[in-house]
Amino acid sequence: MLRQNTGANDPNVALTMELETSDPFFLDAGRGSFRSNVNELSDGAVCAGALVLPPGRRLDGRGPLVSRRERTPPIRPMEEPNRGAELRAAGWVEQEVRRYERLSAYRSRWGAANLDRDERRFLRSAEAVLSRRQPASAPVIGAGLGPLPQGCFVALDFETADQGRDSACSIALVRVEGGTIVHREHRLIRPPRRTFQFTSIHGISWSQVANAPTFAELWPQLAAALEGAQFIAAHNASFDAGVLRACCEQAGLRPPVQPFLCTVQVARRAWNLRPTKLPDVCRHLGLPLQHHDALSDAEACANIVLAARRDGTAG
Repeated sequence: MLRQNTGANDPNVALTMELETSDPFFLDAGRGSFRSNVNELSDGAVCAGALVLPPGRRLDGRGPLVSRRERTPPIRPMEEPNRGAELRAAGWVEQEVRRYERLSAYRSRWGAANLDRDERRFLRSAEAVLSRRQPASAPVIGAGLGPLPQGCFVALDFETADQGRDSACSIALVRVEGGTIVHREHRLIRPPRRTFQFTSIHGISWSQVANAPTFAELWPQLAAALEGAQFIAAHNASFDAGVLRACCEQAGLRPPVQPFLCTVQVARRAWNLRPTKLPDVCRHLGLPLQHHDALSDAEACANIVLAARRDGTAG
């Protein structure tokens, strides 16, 4: 039996639940505090009490007992690289490999914030080993580093909810083949935290994304747009590249291998523009723009690359 009080009048308590359960698993400490009138529990014992979770926390473990305000839909199975095999090849013992697989799956489902410090440190050490066993990611490139890249590319734009790079709340991808836009994709994302600091900029709030998929759920669907792309274009590419890396890390996914092309640098070299904020470049080129709408920003970015190619001055 579960009776819950959302604690709406108490800013220090996110959720209070009164429960009766025969499963002592729910007494797992570290994610909240359980106050019970039962001193000892054994298999089959019944406990009654109040479980108080701090703000932003979910119940640890299996997750069937979650606040309705924070309820997370099941994550669909994803095809993951066989990282366990790579760790074994690097000399890790089986116990450590299994711990990594268990913690990585937990992080992908519940988020890194629900891991303790030692668990996060362990995952970082494992991923440092994995990163040394795969080719280094290509860097962010600017137009000043050589001729403007040719071939198929994808323009990408993120909007974020807060200062954290893992807080993507909107993503857009625009694919270009043969000098023509052939595909547009725009999706909302439920970030790992409810806090929205930038609603006044992009107009997105928690209520709009509460039922949206997480990045971990969404990215496997979107990544197909990058197949065969020679590079990823973004305006102020270091920001979008950082968001993509942080979101992939938080979800336990590998980031794309394509290098990023920064269209700020493209605009400066092609037309000697200053300033080179996206509205300034679009104004110079006569491109339509609804700034901080991810799809509009990504399409404008794609058109900046195409305009620089046509002018032939950026290479």
